[in-house]
Amino acid sequence: YYLGEFEAAKKAFEKALSLDETHLEAAYQLAYLHAAQKDPKKSKEYIYHILESRREHPKVQSAKVLLDYIGKGELDKLPLDIDPAEYHLSRSKALYQSGQYGLSFIEVQTAAGLDPKNLKTLEILVGMCSILLRL
Repeated sequence: YYLGEFEAAKKAFEKALSLDETHLEAAYQLAYLHAAQKDPKKSKEYIYHILESRREHPKVQSAKVLLDYIGKGELDKLPLDIDPAEYHLSRSKALYQSGQYGLSFIEVQTAAGLDPKNLKTLEILVGMCSILLRL
């Protein structure tokens, strides 16, 4: 949804979640979308879905932060502009932490392609290449 196509993104994330209820990335994105659209009640439904999963996943902490924004009534402080490279780098980290190394590598490659001058992203890409070459 970093392209500003919120409705299309919402439908895609809803479909992903309907196919796999454990897809915490989709649940978090839906929670964030609803919070950004000033619908805290619907956002909380997805946040509680994430928190009740009791899984170790990067989006669990993100959901707690989002719930804090809602609780404080600070939805106006949520960033709505998303840097595509940062989005893919964030997805890469989440995938890596969940053991999905191949998908993580694809995401960091995408991030590097979108922002080829970002040294942090390039360092991560080189590190992942090094790890994968050792396998």
